Amino acid sequence: MLLHLRADVTQYTIWHRTNTAPIMHRMPPGPLDIVQVDIDALASYVEDLARCYFQLDRQAELPAVLERLRSNINDPRWDRKITYQQAMCCHLQNDRAGARQELEKLGPINAREQDVELLTLHLDLNGASLGFLDRIKLYDKVIAGSEERADRLHYKCARAFELLLVGETASAEAAFSETVDWAHASETKKPFDSHDDFWMCKGLEGLAVIRRDSALFSEAATRLTGILALEGEWTPEGRAHLYRSLGDIYRFAGMWEAGAAAYLQGEAFGESEIQQVFRSECLVKLGRGAEALELLAAIDTRSFGDEENADYAFAYAYVATATRDLEALAKAEALLTESKTPRTYFDRLRLYHLLAVNKVRTSILEGKPVPKRNRLLDLIGSFSRYIDIKPNLFGLGVNVNAMIDDSLAAKAAKKDEK
Repeated sequence: MLLHLRADVTQYTIWHRTNTAPIMHRMPPGPLDIVQVDIDALASYVEDLARCYFQLDRQAELPAVLERLRSNINDPRWDRKITYQQAMCCHLQNDRAGARQELEKLGPINAREQDVELLTLHLDLNGASLGFLDRIKLYDKVIAGSEERADRLHYKCARAFELLLVGETASAEAAFSETVDWAHASETKKPFDSHDDFWMCKGLEGLAVIRRDSALFSEAATRLTGILALEGEWTPEGRAHLYRSLGDIYRFAGMWEAGAAAYLQGEAFGESEIQQVFRSECLVKLGRGAEALELLAAIDTRSFGDEENADYAFAYAYVATATRDLEALAKAEALLTESKTPRTYFDRLRLYHLLAVNKVRTSILEGKPVPKRNRLLDLIGSFSRYIDIKPNLFGLGVNVNAMIDDSLAAKAAKKDEK
């Protein structure tokens, strides 16, 4: 396969140099549409080549291969494609710092950028450091420029999620509603594949949580159950993500038993620690607080990043507050104090939760009555995270980093099917 792909790249390069390059030399300097055709075609071959190197576990050779290909087309747009591939090579090896360094070579990236794949990678790597309006502009550009329906669906969801992050609930509801309506209309014209269906579920979930609509929860759960029934469609990691999403939907709908069961099934496929975090919340609602606390205490958090630790701290605070366990409340207070959250909005929530836990603990120590209902329980119970465990408002579960990873995986899977 690798030899065939190398031959494809070489052959197309020959066609470019014998057919397009002579025209370039006769034309005034500047971007030519005919060159863009060659750039897009050769870039597709290079993507396949890069994927093959990873499949063969020879990714260490890829950076040098890409650099040799940089001279295949004499055009700044091709140079940017190669730099994008170098950044993606780092990204797929979990070297986010290296990926950022590669992208920095391209200069500032903004909504004027025409390369949608480059924009999605920029959002993945640098989105958290961008301003709200800049992120919205990039989402709009990606949505408008994406050819795949699944890509458009998940970036529409991401845009709605951003509106929730700044407290624009009405605008977010309208955005989710528009997304769901658009998806339903699109599905009547062309049936969904499993990736379309997955992102449709995220739109349904966001709208269902805002409206507390049982019919929307039911539709999302039915679709996810159908996706899970497909044999050979998903990797074990993918099935873990699906079970986690199903568990979230049941949990937000107040179906605690079904939620706990979905998370437990997901643990068998992967992400066992974070599945346990969410399952603990269901167990508390089922009156099994001591079991939930024991489950959380046994989780090894040494591999967690900042966002995962914040997620764990929120859940621990939820369980500790529900069980009124003094030792657990003290630990929850420490966890919240040490946690780092990726957005200012969530840091404000972290501080609120810290105050709430402290009040409950102080009330118990001073022998004062603790209110039966505490706002902390309601807020914490409505959070969810997507693949990278970023704290997401209202349990939407859409995370830009994970969405881009899934988009790349989906595109690779479609190429494999051809």
